[in-house]
Amino acid sequence: MPNPADPYEGDDLDDLPPPQPVHYAEQALLGALLLEPHRLKTIGHLEPHHFGNHAHGTLFTALLSVPAPDPRQHAKDIAWLNAVLAKAQPEAPGLTASHLHTLIQVCPRPEHAAAYAGMIHADHARWTVREHRASDGR
Repeated sequence: MPNPADPYEGDDLDDLPPPQPVHYAEQALLGALLLEPHRLKTIGHLEPHHFGNHAHGTLFTALLSVPAPDPRQHAKDIAWLNAVLAKAQPEAPGLTASHLHTLIQVCPRPEHAAAYAGMIHADHARWTVREHRASDGR
């Protein structure tokens, strides 16, 4: 029987559901864009609210608002990554440089950025249809 005096008893993080598959597409896209910012031009129409993860949408907003670096300069230093992180952190304080590094590491193929964006867009469209269907009482 849970102890009512302990509000954290029974609060088991192991009971959290696993991330949806689109979460991994979001990570791959953001990693691709952090690694190769010029790919932003190849992903078509994608908006921050298409992301299911708040921090991912916030990071995408920052990617859109910080001018892309010169590719040669980007290969030499992390100034642009720091600027993107600084832009995103006020809205998503949990974002760290380590998290950006993880996103870059989990991106299997940066050249597939447009495909990752398409997956995110398609998932958002499915979610929107489900929400409208639910609001109609179906």
